[in-house]
Parts: sequence; structure tokens; C-alpha cells
Amino acid sequence: MEFPEHIRLLGNEHAGVVRESELNGIRVHCFDVKAGHLEVKRVCLQRDSDIPVRVDYHGLNGGGGFQYEDSIPFGKHEYPRVIQDFDKNPILEFRVEELTMMGAGEPEAFLVPPGARSYRWCPHQTQAEPLGKTVPISPEIASKIRGERALIYGVIGSDGQWHDLAVVESSGRVSESTWFSFVRNQRFRPAQCGGIPIDTERLTKFGGE
Repeated sequence: MEFPEHIRLLGNEHAGVVRESELNGIRVHCFDVKAGHLEVKRVCLQRDSDIPVRVDYHGLNGGGGFQYEDSIPFGKHEYPRVIQDFDKNPILEFRVEELTMMGAGEPEAFLVPPGARSYRWCPHQTQAEPLGKTVPISPEIASKIRGERALIYGVIGSDGQWHDLAVVESSGRVSESTWFSFVRNQRFRPAQCGGIPIDTERLTKFGGE
């Protein structure tokens, strides 16, 4: 539903030449978005109002896209009543029945907790992938975790390493520090958004069924 994010330029993305076209009977102007030499997406806006009509993501960036229909005024902006998420075929279709202004609410409800990490949403990000190389662990650590189980939360950073590790569940016979020493031996190709490495959260299960 955060449709402005679909057309916003991220990181080192830049827009190409604007070309006029017609899409479903609507006059539009479209432009390709690239991050360096990597093709990210094509954005089409209504020619007379710059309201978004369609976003197509390049195959190397996940493919698929979004289509917007039946825009209505809301405050000082326009909002599409229909948002269609598609791949080769439609996946989801959102239909907005009503838009109303909300009160300001309690200011305390919008305070960011101390130490909270923020993440920028990406509609078609690539996933972090394990790399072949690992950091060696001691035979003592390998022996301690053998046959044990744990569910570990962590953030795979843009540097391809684990951060903010926390044990969610475990068999209870292995200390947190031992699990963390084992997990940190992994290295990843970080997730990307538009060709830019980003942080991503992950739960990893060890042992058990």
C-alpha cells in the first residue's frame, strides 16, 4: 500500500530519458531507472498529472511490478483505489473502499524505542545468500553444539556479516556466547535493493527436526 515507495529513487538510482506512450488507453510518459549500469525498473506516470500508472521491475531485480487505477483526491494528493501486484500474472489486488483522515493520536505511540534499528522497505529485494568461505571455529565449540538445537535471530548486514544476534529458543545446554561464536563464522552475499546492499533480519534454526 506504500505506493510512493514504488516510484521513489533509492541510493544511487537515476532516471533515464522520458518517453511518451499509451497504456490501457491512457497517455503516459515512462522512464527507465538504473543503479549504475544495472537496470532496476520502468516507471510510467499519467502525462497530464504525473499520477503513477505502472511500475515494471527488471528481471534481474525480481521482475513483476505494480499497476494503479482509479485515482481519487485525498487531502492534497491523489490515491489509487486499485493497486495490482503482479508477476507474470496478477498476484494480489488491493481495492480501497474508503479513505478518512485520522486524528493525531497519542504522541507516545510514535516514539522510536531506544536502540531500535530502522529498515527501508524494498518491494523487490534480492535475498542474502551464504558464501562458501567461513571463519574457522574451534573443535571445542563444534563439540558443544553437536546434537543441540537453537533458533537464533540476527541481522545480516550490508557487510555480509551477522549483527544483533539473539537466541529466541534453545535446548538450554549451550550458552548464548557459544551459539554466537558459531553463527558468526558464516559469511553472506548481502541482500540488495536496486543493486544497493541492505541490512535484513533473519531467523536461523539449528538442530531439531
